[in-house]
Amino acid sequence: EYAVGDDARLVHWASTAKTGSLMVGDHFELRRTTRCVVLETFDRSSTDAQFEDAVEIAASIVCESIDQGVNVVVRTRDRATPGRLGAIANRQEALELFTRVRRTTGADTLLPAQLRLAGDPGDQVFLVAGASSPLIVQLAGNALLSQRLFVIRLNDGSARARRLSKRCVDVNSAEEFAARWRRGLVLP
Repeated sequence: EYAVGDDARLVHWASTAKTGSLMVGDHFELRRTTRCVVLETFDRSSTDAQFEDAVEIAASIVCESIDQGVNVVVRTRDRATPGRLGAIANRQEALELFTRVRRTTGADTLLPAQLRLAGDPGDQVFLVAGASSPLIVQLAGNALLSQRLFVIRLNDGSARARRLSKRCVDVNSAEEFAARWRRGLVLP
């Protein structure tokens, strides 16, 4: 029987319906949530300041995910620092990756297909990008990703930003993102 503090994901609904009280299954294997954080590095998608804020935001999401015990994978469009296919092991590894990433020109920018998001990138995919990023529209238009995609768009109002779904948040800076995050208005 269910007890206060039991994981709600363990409720066995068929048994609950038969008995009339919440029942917990004891042989379920829970799959851990996986997040994928994608950092846009293409130089035409943001200003220098916006890029620095995007790196800070992406690093914050990754470190918070690690602290919560969530598996997190990082991808960037920087050909020299594309991220990892496997989960990031700890905060130090994440921060080292983000210190190496840089803004990229067209020749140094990975194509969307090279981000390896076609398989199973994660339960939640966070894209951190400037408002002018063509990657936003490309990923939002991908049927496999659109239901898992959450866009954090750096938008200071200078670039015309296309209206996106409710799973997009526009921020002016990393500081604004952090303030909204602390109020619980950003991450699902």
